[in-house]
This record gives sequence, structure tokens and C-alpha cells, in this order.
Amino acid sequence: MRSRLGVAVLVLVCLSASDRIAGAQDQEQTTSLVLRFQRTRDLAEKEKVLNLIIQGRYPAGEQLLRLAEITNDNDTRWLALRGLGMLKFEDAAPFLIKSLQSEEHYVRANAARALGELRYSPASAVLVRLLATEQDAGVVEQTSLALQMIKAPDAIPTMKSRMPFNSAQTRCWLLAAIAELGSKNDVPFIAKYLYSSDTAFESVPLCASRALATLTGEDFGLPKSSGPFDPQAPVFKARGWWQQVQKQYPPE
Repeated sequence: MRSRLGVAVLVLVCLSASDRIAGAQDQEQTTSLVLRFQRTRDLAEKEKVLNLIIQGRYPAGEQLLRLAEITNDNDTRWLALRGLGMLKFEDAAPFLIKSLQSEEHYVRANAARALGELRYSPASAVLVRLLATEQDAGVVEQTSLALQMIKAPDAIPTMKSRMPFNSAQTRCWLLAAIAELGSKNDVPFIAKYLYSSDTAFESVPLCASRALATLTGEDFGLPKSSGPFDPQAPVFKARGWWQQVQKQYPPE
């Protein structure tokens, strides 16, 4: 019995030592990658190194946060913020919220997206305030997605108020977020964009068809996979459906 107990203790000691060695190696590799990420000025190379950090699941949250706080390089900061979100490093949330006030739109956009990746619901109010006044299309898009990821239905009125935004792509992001967060009461609002003359069929009306399909579960023949398709067909089908059922919904 004593012999077996001694062997068990020895095994535990060996495993503990092995874990410490592996942890030290991970920390060394993390530090090396973060330094490489910091020093390179080539944006594509920065993204490549960041992906290595994320895919390798290295414990880089603290180092990336510290780097984002002190760097004077804009690309380094916004990419570090992106990494913090992808790593789900929740300790970064206060700095991410602070970064929403940055003068750099890439920083604001990636800070918003990272808060969404964290599913950090305490940030919903400040994200709604940002959405209400933001003028950069990319920031509006990432903020609407973040609110969608956080599951903040209180953001829907603000999302609707931003639909006059002059970017068709941004309107599509907003419609998608409204559909994910909305209810039956939001169907008439989305349906009116089936008739948008904003741009070609491929943009807002098609996005409205997708949003209605998400919200109602109706099948408008939208493709299930990538590849060529007729973008007019789902729009016509969604319009026909809406003409038949609109009396069932409260007026917009």
C-alpha cells in the first residue's frame, strides 16, 4: 500500500512539474508573439501574428491589454482590441468601453465588436449612445452587431432611427440586428424596406427579405449556401407574402 501511495505521489509531482514547464513555455511563446505583433509595421503581418496568438489559444489577454493601453500606433491598438474580444478577455471591458470615445474610427469599431464578443451586457447602454450619434459606417455596423451579440432589444428604437444612414451596407447590418433582436411588432418596419428604391435589388430589399425570414421563419427562397442566384426572386416572394399577411400585423 505504501509503495502504491508513493508512486501516486510521485506521479502527481511529475504532472505538476510538467504543467509548470508547459505553462512557462506557453508564457514565453506568448511574450515572443506579442512582441512580434507590436514591432511589425506591416498590417498584413500584424494580422497574421494576431491570428497565431488566437488560434494557439495563448494566454495573451493581459499582454494585449497592456499593449493597447500604452501604444502610440493606431494599427497596433485596434488590432489588439480585436484580439481581446476574440480571446474573450473580460478584464479588458473597462478599457474597451473607454476606447469607444477614441478619435480613431477603427479603434471605436473594434472596441464595440470586442464588447460584443465578450457578451458584456453592462456595456449595452454606452453602445446605444454611440450608435445614436456615430457617423462612421463601419462603427455603426460593428456597434449594431455588438448589441445583437449582447442581446440588447432596448437598442431597437435607436437602430431604427439610424436607418436613414447613407450607406446601403450599413442599413443591411441594422436590419439584420433588428431582426435578431425584434418581435412581431417589428415586422412592418422591416417590410417597408422591401420596396426601397435606395439601390439595386441586391442591397436593401434583399437584406429586408433576409431579415423578415429571420424574424418570421418564412422561406422566401434565399440560398442556403454560396453561389450564384437570382436576387430578385426572394424579394418578389417576400413582397407577395407581405401583401397577404400585412393586415395581421400592427401598423408601423
